[in-house]
Amino acid sequence: KVSASIGIALGGEGASAAALLKEADTAMYAVKRAGKHGFRINGLD
Repeated sequence: KVSASIGIALGGEGASAAALLKEADTAMYAVKRAGKHGFRINGLD
């Protein structure tokens, strides 16, 4: 069985690519810890 865990980061104007990638990675691993097969959206404040 194939599953996907997706992390998405939303950033405002001026958000760096590095910060967005780090936040998306954090979101993806939160999905994996919760049982995989899902998605999570995090935003930069």
